[in-house]
Amino acid sequence: MRYAVIMAGGTGTRFWPESREDLPKQLLKLGSDKTLLALTLDRIAPLIPAEQALIVTGDVIVDKIAASAPSVPAQNLLSEPLRRNTAPCVALAAKVLHDRDPQAVITVLAADHLIQKEELFREIIDSAMTLAEKEDVLITLGIKPGYPETGYGYIEAGEEAGKVNDTPYHQVAAFHEKPDTATAQDYFDSGRFFWNSGMFVFKASALLAATEKHLPDLYQALQKVDGNDSPAQLKLSIDEMYPNLEAISIDIGIMEKAENIIVFPADIGWSDVGSWTTLRDLFPHDEQGNVAVGNHIFHQAESNTVFARDGIVVALGVEDLIIVHTPDATLVARRDDAQEVKKIYDELEKMGLDKYK
Repeated sequence: MRYAVIMAGGTGTRFWPESREDLPKQLLKLGSDKTLLALTLDRIAPLIPAEQALIVTGDVIVDKIAASAPSVPAQNLLSEPLRRNTAPCVALAAKVLHDRDPQAVITVLAADHLIQKEELFREIIDSAMTLAEKEDVLITLGIKPGYPETGYGYIEAGEEAGKVNDTPYHQVAAFHEKPDTATAQDYFDSGRFFWNSGMFVFKASALLAATEKHLPDLYQALQKVDGNDSPAQLKLSIDEMYPNLEAISIDIGIMEKAENIIVFPADIGWSDVGSWTTLRDLFPHDEQGNVAVGNHIFHQAESNTVFARDGIVVALGVEDLIIVHTPDATLVARRDDAQEVKKIYDELEKMGLDKYK
């Protein structure tokens, strides 16, 4: 049977002050009446219903995650006591689903991404799952670059290896870390490089085999977990196991080492909603290049990004700013510094202002 694993444990620190430790990005409503998590479940639902979705999140937000995904059964909600990056998260989900269904085929999705071409996205996932049902391959979706981005890792595609339902796929030649500007331009010009989306497809058994080979300590720790246990017993097993796990991403721990890696190119209008500047790609601009969500006034202002959850934001005679207003905190930053917002968490802690984190 086919399943979706939704990774929903991230913090979304780049979206402060709207995101907080107990209200991370996947629980935000960014220009929609639904959370990013709910949109992710809706997006995959025509292929995989909520009853076959498994969410992995953290203890701090598990109740809010459950409230945002009421159609997901309680036994399909796994809660990590500590953050250990994506390899333990995905391997845990694979172990639980494999215990319940040895033939389980999984698509792994992030809870906080947006995709504009949803029908095409589902067609590619369906094709990838069809291939995974037939072969013990580890599949990743590579996003066709829209520009030479330096903030993403890249997947270098080899020759076309075949097609499923007219959807082509390639062997992966190599994974590459975030490039400098010149290298990113070379990647973009070549047409053989794709953004690493962090979306995967594979049999649960194939992922567990790769875990045993490349992350043997993680594999051995997972043997303490039985996916058929009651939710309470399963939680006890997870809590006992996690403190001793290495924090490592699935890309570094498994995908970059394995040999049976396939990439499906995907031009699906994808965004990881990585910072406040992302709103500039998701919402319309006015004639002066301003973008706003919420009540606002722009006067002699250009190329600003405004998010106002309550009240009103007035931008007067300014340009290239990010202005975010919430009931208890306001952010004003240069647009070029959007990625630095995550460092505010450290500053708040140093100042003893944890209530604003």
